[in-house]
Amino acid sequence: MARNALARRCQCPRRQDPRREMRNLWGARDERGAEFPETGGSADQARDGGKSVRQVTKVAIALAAITSLAVGWAVANDERQDMTKKVDIYAVYNDLPIIFWRIDQQNYPAVDALLKAGADIETRGIFGMTPVIWAASGGSWGMVKFLIDRGANLTAYAEDGMTVANLALNSRVLLDSPNGQDLQDVRAILAERGLYDNIPTRAELREQMEAGTLSRPPYFDAWRATHWPADANARADKIRAQQ
Repeated sequence: MARNALARRCQCPRRQDPRREMRNLWGARDERGAEFPETGGSADQARDGGKSVRQVTKVAIALAAITSLAVGWAVANDERQDMTKKVDIYAVYNDLPIIFWRIDQQNYPAVDALLKAGADIETRGIFGMTPVIWAASGGSWGMVKFLIDRGANLTAYAEDGMTVANLALNSRVLLDSPNGQDLQDVRAILAERGLYDNIPTRAELREQMEAGTLSRPPYFDAWRATHWPADANARADKIRAQQ
């Protein structure tokens, strides 16, 4: 039986060196440089093929990333357009145009959407304030800059004599804070436009209005009567009546 087992073992095909099998799988050359028939390719070709696959993969990943960015930009742009379309520029809250309350909330995207949708940046509110005076009265100098960049009139004044210039002059915001830096920027803009020299005080402006040498700014109701469409005024009147 031992001889039969030995004979059977001798008759079995000899197992190839595992390292050589691996080389065959990758089309490697043998010691003489011949190509193995199982793969029909050389080691150099295998390496080149591997490089090609990696390069194609990198290109595919890059294209996927670019596509993702493009889709993201398109979606964001559509959302911005939708926001602009859905904005009600004639909305009223607490007897004021909605833009005043969005300024109070420091909601820059909402303010921007209102303006892009057609809201008047010179609309009037309490004491005939404009949005930029309203922002300055609250010490929101970043918002003041934001509105200046969008064309806010810096010569406007309210019935109580407030202006962006006299509010900026008397602001007690710490100059080394982010809001203080915005204040300094606003002061620089005012100076550049010649509006930061000989600034009239609030009392002086009120005296001029009382003397009739300076016209009084309109309050919100008087302003919207000449600037808003009839349906928007009717809706605002209805809201006011319900309050």
